[in-house]
Amino acid sequence: MVPPARRGRLALSMALVAAVTWAAPVEAAPGDLDRTFGDGGRVVTNPTKWSDGVADMTIQSNGRIVVVGRTIGRRYGMFGLARYRPDGRLDPTFGGDGLVRTNMAKREDSATAVAIQPDGRIVAVGTANVQARWLFAIARYDRDGTLDTTFGKNGRVRIGFTPSGDDAAADVAIQPDGKIVVIGSSFVLDRFALARLDPDGTLDDTFHADGKVTTNAGDGTDSAGAVAIQPDGKIVVAGQSWTLSGWDGIDVVRYETDGTMDPTFGTDGIATVDLTEGSDGAGDMASGIAIQPDGKIVVAGDAGGSAEFTSGFGLARFAEDGTLDVTFQGDGTVVTDVTRWDDSASDLAIQPDGKIVAVGVAGYSWDTVATFAHVRYDPDGTLDGSFGDNGKLRTRFPTIASDDPVGIVGAWATGVAIQPDGKIVLAGSAVRVLDGHLDGRFALARYRG
Repeated sequence: MVPPARRGRLALSMALVAAVTWAAPVEAAPGDLDRTFGDGGRVVTNPTKWSDGVADMTIQSNGRIVVVGRTIGRRYGMFGLARYRPDGRLDPTFGGDGLVRTNMAKREDSATAVAIQPDGRIVAVGTANVQARWLFAIARYDRDGTLDTTFGKNGRVRIGFTPSGDDAAADVAIQPDGKIVVIGSSFVLDRFALARLDPDGTLDDTFHADGKVTTNAGDGTDSAGAVAIQPDGKIVVAGQSWTLSGWDGIDVVRYETDGTMDPTFGTDGIATVDLTEGSDGAGDMASGIAIQPDGKIVVAGDAGGSAEFTSGFGLARFAEDGTLDVTFQGDGTVVTDVTRWDDSASDLAIQPDGKIVAVGVAGYSWDTVATFAHVRYDPDGTLDGSFGDNGKLRTRFPTIASDDPVGIVGAWATGVAIQPDGKIVLAGSAVRVLDGHLDGRFALARYRG
């Protein structure tokens, strides 16, 4: 039997322990939503009442977040940009209310990628429909969101690769000398398409003589998805190719600074990989690329599954010479299923500690709700067990707005950036059906790293 005095001391001690335990803040874990950002770590912005969405994002040196995508004008899509303060609020010094919309042509436009110049000016690229023909479209903005009239024609440039036929821009990178590299696809040629612009928006005639390059990367139809520039100035482009018999896998092409293909990389400048079993890529696609400090090249995208809506996150890492890096999961590739449905990576970033963050969508299928997804890998390609659920994390956007009970159809992350403090920012789209039409909105989330 415990003496009464001792029982009293025990009761007091337990009460004090309980009080301390309940009062102490719970330490945030890697992958937790950052509650100081937006509404509990998430932000949803509604530029128009129609279908808007984010295609890419970047972070300025002052911590402000810039996203680009598609928004609606009176009848057609336009370049849509938004800038957010570090706490997730729209930045009113950008466009007056944090939002900017730009017509690149009289009909449909859509921005797909964004980059920030060293002087703070913003370059957005995408596609514009001009007289029933799709062209590369590039716009440059001053810090306040106004079009930079020193660039192209009133801040805009449009580029075609053939006298007729369609072209679509997918990504952009800024060289240290200020030249702008835009990549995408020439559909009439079925090739990768690259253009390099001087800082004033004119085509750079030191790049393949006329500022434009097209490349037959695979055996069929080729489409480029992502670009990165090495410290030595060489340009690395990732994409995919397919034939009538099926997908032909992922292609990575490296170019010299003058636009010629680099013969020291892969086979005559081209490295290839199949992320899925079989003789072809079975649906492999590349949509993100990053270059590590040691020069290795990481590509992320979609690894096709054995049936419809069963793909996974697919990553490959190449050595500097274009061979697959066998220190990365043994064969240079890794495929990750976040759900049993369709999962696909759209972008990736490398942390200062070498960990790899890939982001995209998880659970895309009929009668399911797609979610933001991101996966973090250790430098050797294994899942980082300290992050989320054994390296995997999904984020829902349960309602478009707190006073609107209608749930969304799904959310897709299309861009990622790592802040200097290690926090991870994702941007994409949240989509629902409203009054018989798709209602898409800009969506962002920030996580502790």
